[in-house]
Parts: sequence; structure tokens; C-alpha cells
Amino acid sequence: DAIFAIIKNNKTKLIDVGEVNGVIFINHAWLGSYYYIMKMREKHKDILGKSKILKALTNIFWMFKHLPIYEFKIESDEHAGTYKTCLIFISTNESSSSPFHFGTRALMSTGLLDINIINCHTRMQLLKCMLSVLLLGYKKSKYVKQFPIQELTISSSHTQVNIVLDGETLKLESPLIFACLKNK
Repeated sequence: DAIFAIIKNNKTKLIDVGEVNGVIFINHAWLGSYYYIMKMREKHKDILGKSKILKALTNIFWMFKHLPIYEFKIESDEHAGTYKTCLIFISTNESSSSPFHFGTRALMSTGLLDINIINCHTRMQLLKCMLSVLLLGYKKSKYVKQFPIQELTISSSHTQVNIVLDGETLKLESPLIFACLKNK
């Protein structure tokens, strides 16, 4: 109803979008194991159907069975470092830290990307991370490094990096150059 009211009243609002290596994304980018989760969902979509619970349980099982660890070098004016991680989540603007409202944003035009790096190298750390995110939210979890930034470069030792942009799986050349494009 709210969307139809906006269309009916002909009101528009400019929002920030993200860009990585010239490819635009509206909401979020995922690096790491989420790419394989999305591929698995595509492969088994007839079995999983539309059940969010079944998809979540399948994702958790897959993550514990196959915990790939990636090494990414992150560089910007404010942050630099090498991270071993199973997952990096990048959102246009700051996301909600609540696991039940994950990915929702109160503001759509801050001009900043919200970077979230999961610091899990083992299955036990992943379990602890999931529990702390459920109980505390990801901003208070010691397993998540979170920071806002306008531009960022992420490098990998691989020539191509598997990435998910707004639910679409892609392979992009390394390094990945991220930027927030304000009010596009």
C-alpha cells in the first residue's frame, strides 16, 4: 500500500547505491561463502520452495559442513589490513544489527557503505559468532568488525572473486573497488 501511494502521488526520493568495479548494486554485496549458499539454493530451489525456515536451516548446515576461509586485503584511507574470513557483508548505508531485521536501513542517503567482516576461522568460532549475533546483534559481537566508509578496495590472491550483489551471483576481477554513490 505504501509503495502504491508513493507511485500515485508521483513522489520520488534519491538514494545511495553501491558500485563495485563498475557494477551497481542497490542494497548489499556479499563476499565469501554466501556465493556458494546462493548457488546451492538455485540448485535445490524445487526442494526448498519458499520456506524461509528450510532455507535458513539448509544454510546453517552447509556453512558447518563447508566452512571456506578466504584471505582478503582491505585498503582505504581509514582502514587497512588483511583478514581471514568466511564472509564479508557490505551494505549501502548502515544496516540494522538485529538478526530479525537484518539488512534493513533507517537511512538511505548517508553517502557511506557499511562494511561487516565476520572473524570466524573455525566451525566453533562460527557457532559462537552466530549465537552472539542472535543474542547481541552483529554490532556488539566480538566476531564482527564493522565500520562505515565511502570507498574501499578489497584484494584477493585469486584473479576472480565470487560475489553476490543484491541476490545475483557474479565473478569479478580482483581487486574489488567499492564506492558509495550518493543520491543516485
